[in-house]
Amino acid sequence: HATAGNSYQLGVINLLTERLLSFASRLDSTHQLAYLDPTSQLPNSLAAEMEMARVINIESSFSILFIDGDNLRLYNTISYSEGDKMIKDLSTVLSNNLRPGDFIARWRVGDEFLVVLPGAENSKALIVAERMRSAVEEASKIWKFPVTISIGVVTFPTKGRTPEELLKAAEEAAKFAKENGKNQ
Repeated sequence: HATAGNSYQLGVINLLTERLLSFASRLDSTHQLAYLDPTSQLPNSLAAEMEMARVINIESSFSILFIDGDNLRLYNTISYSEGDKMIKDLSTVLSNNLRPGDFIARWRVGDEFLVVLPGAENSKALIVAERMRSAVEEASKIWKFPVTISIGVVTFPTKGRTPEELLKAAEEAAKFAKENGKNQ
């Protein structure tokens, strides 16, 4: 009788374990669909907005970089898969030139990226931005079309106290860089 009871309990435990693992797997898949950009494999805009809100609550100062590709649409003239490959390559170069603890996301679905630099004053953010700009320019020399990026740099709380204010200021700074020669 004790063996049959133990066997039944083990069966129930195994069934519950399988269901929990299945639920955890589906939850992980849902999380990836909600917060991961499928092309770049970076966090997406929603994840970036959450990260900015999180950092605002814990940092006295941080910077964001709004990165916009210069003339990257040339890749889509070949094919959209070539455009996607270039976005993946660009994502890799950008990610490889961040500091530990920095956060990068693909912004929306175009050729824009957002970087959150916790604890970085403006001068440090400019150094990171220049390192990224230079790395993209150098790495892309061997791509089908060399590419460059324009970067808007803003610091919290100087240029804004909310994610919306910071994003607006960063987008304006990137637009200024594009309108004044790109690749800066």
